[in-house]
Amino acid sequence: MLEKIRKPESTRSRFTYITSLILFSMIIATFIFMIPGMSGTGGAVNAAAEVGSSTVSLREYDDQLRAMRSQYQKMFNGEIPPVFEANIKNQVLESLIQAEVMTQFAKEQNIVVSNLEVADFLRTEIPAFQEDGRFSLSLYNNYLDAVRLTPSSFEKRVYSDILRQKIQGAFSVAFNKTQTEKQLLSEAKAVKLRLKYIKLNTDLFDSQSEVSDVDATEFLKGSNNLTELKSFFDSNKANYKEDFESLKADIAKDFLKDKASKLKDQELKDINKARDAKSLKEFLLKTGHIWSEEQKLSLTDTNLNNVGETKDFFTGVLDLNKGQSSNKLITVGTDRFVFLNEGFTTETAKSEVPEPRVGSRGQDAYNLVYQDEKKNKSVIINNELVAN
Repeated sequence: MLEKIRKPESTRSRFTYITSLILFSMIIATFIFMIPGMSGTGGAVNAAAEVGSSTVSLREYDDQLRAMRSQYQKMFNGEIPPVFEANIKNQVLESLIQAEVMTQFAKEQNIVVSNLEVADFLRTEIPAFQEDGRFSLSLYNNYLDAVRLTPSSFEKRVYSDILRQKIQGAFSVAFNKTQTEKQLLSEAKAVKLRLKYIKLNTDLFDSQSEVSDVDATEFLKGSNNLTELKSFFDSNKANYKEDFESLKADIAKDFLKDKASKLKDQELKDINKARDAKSLKEFLLKTGHIWSEEQKLSLTDTNLNNVGETKDFFTGVLDLNKGQSSNKLITVGTDRFVFLNEGFTTETAKSEVPEPRVGSRGQDAYNLVYQDEKKNKSVIINNELVAN
């Protein structure tokens, strides 16, 4: 391929992110792609792996493994830490499988990288291969010798990186918003849902269930009540330091308070089950709960302060008419709420919320497609290569 390289033209910025490709080991060590675990059974025969009808050759695997180990040895003064050594084989094999899977995907989508593109990239885009503004074959060969790679292995890696960038670029273009989409998004940010909420606090049931000395004395007069009181004491002995008789009055107050609290809890369950919005609201307010300050929630917001993720309650609030409260407790995370819809308002956005970078969307899409394609293709690995 290198024989086809012509005199260098002016350096272009295309694929400039791969400039650091010269640090081959660092590309692998960054763990761009997670290793979810190798799939396949039986093991590949006379190959590092089989991906559909194609194979990853043992020679290619050995070349990449040798190069990676060489680079790690240089990084760590000759001795590779066990924490890296244990994962090197898996990293190399996964990166080769990824390259083959996505190469097949690219062919299916008519995404092509030509030999000329690879050659053009090598001679113009990697400063370390330049001498006096021109591509130097000797510098290139010196690098390959240093990392112990053959030209074909290294150029195949460059091919895979250019291909990956092309695929990500295609995804990025697909994710660009149209003018109409941008306008709708802007309008959605400006529209605010006004709402209030009551957060359930069962501790209020206890504070609303105080028992007086008179109530306790009256309770103790009932002879049939002593048996129930003694049972309560036996179940809660850890809360009392004193033989039942000397603490009957205090125990009676605790018992009656616990009973009243449980009755309120049961009443709430019954009201919630009946889905009676008016009774639910009245019960909560009667037991000391209060409405929050008015909150404003954009249609694009994903979280409400002091409540949680909007996906857990947003639809329920939108289903309410203006001035209407929810007819049951709505669970958000580990808390429960009653919401009140106070209608919509439109505001002028003070500042635009920055959108995710298109490049990051392309990378995310690439990763998802790779994982999906890998599942759909028959991937069989040579288990002996990654055996401890």
